[in-house]
Amino acid sequence: MFNRKDRLQINKKLKKRRNGPQGNVNWRFSLPGSILNNVQTKELRAYITGELARSFAIFCVDEIIIFDETAKIKQEKINEYKEGNWSGQDPINSNNCECLLNPLDSMHHLRATDIDLPFREGIVLEKSSKKGQKCFVGLERVNERDVTLINSELITPNKRVTLKLEEPKGSKKLKGYLTNSKQIREEAGIYWGYSVRIAKCLSEVINNSSYDFIIGTSERGTPIEEINIPKKEGCKILIVFGGLNGLEFAIESDPNINLKNPTDYFKNYINCLPDQGSRIIRTEEAIPICLTSLKYKLNSF
Repeated sequence: MFNRKDRLQINKKLKKRRNGPQGNVNWRFSLPGSILNNVQTKELRAYITGELARSFAIFCVDEIIIFDETAKIKQEKINEYKEGNWSGQDPINSNNCECLLNPLDSMHHLRATDIDLPFREGIVLEKSSKKGQKCFVGLERVNERDVTLINSELITPNKRVTLKLEEPKGSKKLKGYLTNSKQIREEAGIYWGYSVRIAKCLSEVINNSSYDFIIGTSERGTPIEEINIPKKEGCKILIVFGGLNGLEFAIESDPNINLKNPTDYFKNYINCLPDQGSRIIRTEEAIPICLTSLKYKLNSF
């Protein structure tokens, strides 16, 4: 199934990239859901959301944390979002706004003819065999469409899973093991998408995880050239954006934060684009600017 020569070339490039100054960084991004509050139409809201997703994918961001800058969201509501139990119709699907979205085309969005990588996303099927459950992975040839899951606990049908495919030995039928994006990145150096979680408030984003370097962003921050980013293997960098009223509003609204000045809360409070020519840089514009500046700075080490 796999083209060994092509795979070796891919792995060689990925190893070089992984060992580079920015290949060791784990990017985390946090921003409030209110950034879409002043978007005029549902179509534009869908498009901007898609562009944010593309920026995160292009720059290999590992995790997105959406927080409530008013600190009023309840845990029950967060659980509903996690389970997908939203009331009413899906605003994107019900109004055909998906046609406005540009495809992410990430490394894990493989085409039917992509057979060089042993990793693939799949959907667990209703059917199974004595050897295990069947999983549809969307390959072009008929005998490669369904993969048998090996050494796996029973999985609910129609669930999306990440697989590592086995080289066929004697049998033409494909077999695979369950894996995840973290294992793929550690083993092969391939970026395999980002995860998303929801936080009740800003302090929950900062306090509930371990980061090596935390950055707050604002036009009132210190120029990015003046900060020093640690060069560390697997360095976890969290970048926090404010909403329409800035990080100041999120800090004031958070009952767990006793400070009022963002410069006191964030040791690294930066401005990614000093001397900007527009009064306001929108979040969907600021994110790629910020990541470009940070990656350029890491490359200059």
